[in-house]
Amino acid sequence: MLLFSLYTIGIILLLKKFNFFRIDALAGWGMYLAFGVKLGVALFFFAFPYNTMIDSGHYMHDADALSRVLYQNPGDFLRIFLGFGDVQNLNEQYLANTTYWSHDKSWIFSDTRNVIRVNAIFHWLAFHNPRVALLFNVLVCVIGLRWFYQGLSQLVKSRKNLLFLLIFFLPSTLLWTVNLSKEAFLLVGFGLLMRNVFTGKQLHFSSFIGILILFMFKPYVGAAFLLAWLVYVLLMQKNRTWRWAGLGRNTLPSAMRCGPLALAVAGAAPWSWPSPAYVGSAAPARVKAVASAIQ
Repeated sequence: MLLFSLYTIGIILLLKKFNFFRIDALAGWGMYLAFGVKLGVALFFFAFPYNTMIDSGHYMHDADALSRVLYQNPGDFLRIFLGFGDVQNLNEQYLANTTYWSHDKSWIFSDTRNVIRVNAIFHWLAFHNPRVALLFNVLVCVIGLRWFYQGLSQLVKSRKNLLFLLIFFLPSTLLWTVNLSKEAFLLVGFGLLMRNVFTGKQLHFSSFIGILILFMFKPYVGAAFLLAWLVYVLLMQKNRTWRWAGLGRNTLPSAMRCGPLALAVAGAAPWSWPSPAYVGSAAPARVKAVASAIQ
């Protein structure tokens, strides 16, 4: 507990030095509250981080095992970590007791193994203290949400405090973003990309980093955002007017207005129906959602 407390205080002081807790006109306590609440939620729900009954437990268990290879043989650790050389034999030698790592045979774009890779670094930095490793995951999550807020806040002239509460404290974002899985890392890529797009820096180098992060932790999400980002950049660069779609100089606001319609249509699409019974009960409501969005 002492190590966890020291790391927490050190991270807060470091973030304060770089003005991390000050964003826009938001009250200074806002980010402190968000960081504290998310850390509390993470500690409450993941009090037993190596519980292999849940996905996060497998990730943490395998990450701890991978990080300990560094002490046994740094060269073998690098080969396993990067996926070069006779990795299969090394995995059998050092990581035979792992679950998710052993069952995934893919290479660098294995989103499962990439979560384990990053958490292995966290475990090493945390001296294998699971709560400190959890603290690093929460920090990643808060950074991603902060960037996401910075992007969306450009579209909101008032009630930014409400936007902040929605992004940080909705039940789904409150819990799943601190989950010891892929969500926190996806938020970093997504937040970085959204911040750059909404602040007019869509061609900044960090946008490519954001897309790469999305590819690393969910390849199909990265592909979808890459396509959307390319279309957006082309529209903004050429400044075309597509009257039939309502796009032109105000491409971004128009796209944002189309967002709820697109989500409603996607929700009403057949591929989102898990069962015939669900189609019969929920499809009419989704059609109404599409109609209301069109109006």
